[in-house]
Amino acid sequence: MTNQGPNPIHNPIQNPQSKIQNRKGVYQAFDADGSVTADERWQFIETLDSGIRIDTDTARIAPFVEPRTESLTFELSPTFALRSLALHAYNNRRESRAGFSDDRANFCWRLDDVSRNREFDWRSDCEIGYNSPLFNMVTLWRSHLQPGQSRTFDVVLIDHVTFEPRWMRQVYTYVGDEQHDTRFGPMPVAHYAVSTVRTRSSDGDFWCDRAGVVFDFMASDGAGFRLVAVNFPS
Repeated sequence: MTNQGPNPIHNPIQNPQSKIQNRKGVYQAFDADGSVTADERWQFIETLDSGIRIDTDTARIAPFVEPRTESLTFELSPTFALRSLALHAYNNRRESRAGFSDDRANFCWRLDDVSRNREFDWRSDCEIGYNSPLFNMVTLWRSHLQPGQSRTFDVVLIDHVTFEPRWMRQVYTYVGDEQHDTRFGPMPVAHYAVSTVRTRSSDGDFWCDRAGVVFDFMASDGAGFRLVAVNFPS
């Protein structure tokens, strides 16, 4: 790993259907008081059919409300259509799965021996949200936002404790390109803001490289994520 960041950027997600280099890294999550609540080890790789698979292993610790270790696998097609999502808590109490077709998304989530299902009408421009910056990255891959533009998304948000899905609407705004102090020193990055439509409130700001990898996410309440280890593309 190196401390050298990429060259200056403009409109980092220029061609989301081009090949994305395999990446891996570690996020550290913290609450509004600055206490660490999770370490998330992740990678995304190209699949045999030129799709993308994202894998994570996350240790969530107190003060997180339900300390546990969990894994996640998220698969996308070569055109970045959502294929499947699987979440599993290693205490074997909770898990969640989702499958996607052109017009339907089916979610199943379980607590102990009790399972529930929910089916949603689905469109190709709907998105998924969860307690990880990797989901912001996937939205950027699929959004084609230009500097200064905003776009509203219908998002199925998976609850960070129960895994239960629910609809919400979020607005992503590409604020612009800027220098930002990261764990690896100052870097040229793209700055985005995200907000919730229903409450008309800011969810936070995040900063990413040209591949959409989020280096910092700062929520409006002071909680957030920081990328503390990553491989940079050559």
